[in-house]
Amino acid sequence: MVMKSEREYTISFATPAFLGNFQQHGQWRTPPFKAALRYWWRISMSKKHGYSYCKLRESEKYIFGHASDGSPKKSKIYLRLDRWNEQRKSFQSNEKFEKVGRGRGISTDLYLGYGPVSPDSKTSNRTYLPNGQTAKLGIRFPSEYEKEINEALNLMSWFGTLGSRSRNGWGSLIIDGESIERFSLINAKPYMRELDKCLECDWPHALGMDNGAPLLWESTKQFDAWEDAVNCLAKLKYEMREEAKKHRFDNSRDELIAGIHLLGYPAGNKWNLRNCDGKRLPSPIRFKIIQDESQKYICRVFHMPTCFPTKFMACLDPQERNWVKQKQLEIYQKIHQVIESHSRFDRCK
Repeated sequence: MVMKSEREYTISFATPAFLGNFQQHGQWRTPPFKAALRYWWRISMSKKHGYSYCKLRESEKYIFGHASDGSPKKSKIYLRLDRWNEQRKSFQSNEKFEKVGRGRGISTDLYLGYGPVSPDSKTSNRTYLPNGQTAKLGIRFPSEYEKEINEALNLMSWFGTLGSRSRNGWGSLIIDGESIERFSLINAKPYMRELDKCLECDWPHALGMDNGAPLLWESTKQFDAWEDAVNCLAKLKYEMREEAKKHRFDNSRDELIAGIHLLGYPAGNKWNLRNCDGKRLPSPIRFKIIQDESQKYICRVFHMPTCFPTKFMACLDPQERNWVKQKQLEIYQKIHQVIESHSRFDRCK
């Protein structure tokens, strides 16, 4: 008889979460939480599988289930929520959001949330799960996987975000309950890998380090309102992008590869690559907003490095591919220097 473990956690968000159903209405649903648990399980287990994606996927299918190979297997992990209510309130901007960018600029909530957050000229903002609202998340799994699930849940608590534009800090998860450890570099160190080694893989598998220093930063200031934390992150992202734009394969042709594409794609209308229509690449440098015990907000920035993906490399000319291979490490280090030089952020030590 298989022994089962059951846990219950209190889940909330430090920032609004654009987490919805098939109609894009904000709603508490278990699939996004299970997908996040699965994702952070991969990060926690990648080193133990020699950073082999194929070996990791085999173990993952056995635990989380799969529908491939003509022999589907059920997941051994079961999740439940105590609430499924739908949210009908649309996100509204307010005067707390500052402007970022040249000229008149744009509001920071729009800069980090474009899509679910719309310009003033449109009224189609998505509904959302408000920050501060809580739910109970139950998890049941075979006891033999207890250590693995604990590690994944801790990573999910320290770095996890959910929903649309979550890599920009929206939907920053707060998890309280049994087995959730307080974040520290000592606890996070087993999941780190040197930057140059990370760039040998085209899938996220570890938190980055550069010469032993974690690619992890936190804001020097604690903010009274989450909107202030959004302002801080938006300004940093703008500066990171400005640095990335300086590095180009050909200064006279915007449709060719440049450093800005290493921070995600699409990268803006001016920076559309040839033959890459419909392709998407999330940024490897991610944001999360933490709410501490005093209810203050702290910005967390972390880099989970990967090489420029094969599907994008295939769209480039041979000279462009060589440029990426030769320059990506240097470009990321320049972007890290921007974060380092930013008076609002310190590297975690």
